[in-house]
Amino acid sequence: MNNDEAPPHEQNKMVSPPTTTSLSLPNDILLSFLSRVSRLYYPTFSLVSKSFRSLIASPELYQTRSFLHRTESCLYVCLRSLTDSNLRWFTLCRVPDRKLTNFSGPINDAPSSRVSFLDCRVLDGKIYVAGGCEDCDSLNCIEVFDPNTQSWESVASHGRCERLAYKSVGIEGKFHLLGGASHVAYNYREGRWDSMGTEMDMGRAWVSYCVIKNILLYYHERDREFKWYDYKGRFWRKLMGLERLVKFLCYSRVNLADYGGKMAVLWDTFVPGSGSKNKMIWCAEVSLGSHEVYDICGEIEWFDVVLRVSKSYELVHVIAATV
Repeated sequence: MNNDEAPPHEQNKMVSPPTTTSLSLPNDILLSFLSRVSRLYYPTFSLVSKSFRSLIASPELYQTRSFLHRTESCLYVCLRSLTDSNLRWFTLCRVPDRKLTNFSGPINDAPSSRVSFLDCRVLDGKIYVAGGCEDCDSLNCIEVFDPNTQSWESVASHGRCERLAYKSVGIEGKFHLLGGASHVAYNYREGRWDSMGTEMDMGRAWVSYCVIKNILLYYHERDREFKWYDYKGRFWRKLMGLERLVKFLCYSRVNLADYGGKMAVLWDTFVPGSGSKNKMIWCAEVSLGSHEVYDICGEIEWFDVVLRVSKSYELVHVIAATV
């Protein structure tokens, strides 16, 4: 043995393990990384550390995703318990399968979610909000918010209280009010109100509706069918292609949303054999296409049960947002 070499058992003692340094990446690098990852994986990343969880909930992440053109359409669903009036918000997760995931954990354990939304329409980069005025004789029940100036302004009314309007939609660059005595639309380019007649108005039948690529669609509970509005003929047409889907029961609550250019349909039914004790929340994704005969036809891409809850829960809101 060479005198300069130590025995094997002494060599192990002499060799020191390599030192490791805990390196934390700057937030801007983490934001750039997270913005390139689908939001479907954010719940998992939020478990990595507090810093990850903080970045995922930060407005800077949305700004980075917008700058890199990596935004996605996300579907949010609100359920309300009839026993305690609590609101619980869910998001549709597609990995590993399509299920509604509660923001705070299992529905039986999660407290009511502190989430709210503003029922408004965005036109020309500005946010239009109708209703909410205390004075029913006021002619300024509509307000518009300009994100550039961070200021609110009143929009001169057409002469009746907007609290009587049950729904508002943005179609072809106009702010439409539906459900009152007549259908009117605000033309913001010319600063005037236009009367649209009564053909489009459905009164209190407006429960489930959405606008997709300037196409107004809604589900008529009495007729149990989907309809779309023909602007040229000024009448409603049945949306064909959904016969396999339309098997809703009379008690089913149906909600629609523009889900990234497709129509998301959510409804509830009782679980068979449960004695009406439990409900199933269903979701369907429908694409719209042109048809030689029907002009517009729906195509069901998928539909399935996405959540099971007790009978005390009901659908309240379905919202799709680009984030």
